[in-house]
Amino acid sequence: EVAATARGRSFSKVADLKEKGAFTYELDVNAGQEDLHAIAEGIINDHGQVDLLSIVLVGRTSLLAACYASLMYFDSTNVFAPLDINRAFLPYMRERRTGTIERLKFHRSVEMISVYCATKHAVRALSVGVEREISPIGLRNVCFEPRRFRTNVLTADN
Repeated sequence: EVAATARGRSFSKVADLKEKGAFTYELDVNAGQEDLHAIAEGIINDHGQVDLLSIVLVGRTSLLAACYASLMYFDSTNVFAPLDINRAFLPYMRERRTGTIERLKFHRSVEMISVYCATKHAVRALSVGVEREISPIGLRNVCFEPRRFRTNVLTADN
């Protein structure tokens, strides 16, 4: 079984997954710990377990173009929100002593997206630390960093 999540404004984009049999849930990564725990509990109640928790990071902004609120938003969304999601699902994975957390971050450090690149480096460092914390209890943490390839992930219609 596959359970897919997306933010409210992007929820229609997981409709094709639902048509193929996935269970879909609305989840805003910045919703706060209480809401994330409720969503995690709902998914566990519906499916019994989570074997793979996948977190995909996307975004772009330049340091010169970003206001302070934008900088905090990127840190919140790309660094702290994934940790909150981990904290929501880890109790269930820890109980079973099995499961994998994966992060997909695109490896691209170029001009005009410096703030996003900084959050990616933070995610990589956190991934190493999280792996060391959870591996003694049988859990894994993987950070995928694909190199350059053409996608439409940052296009307006995606």
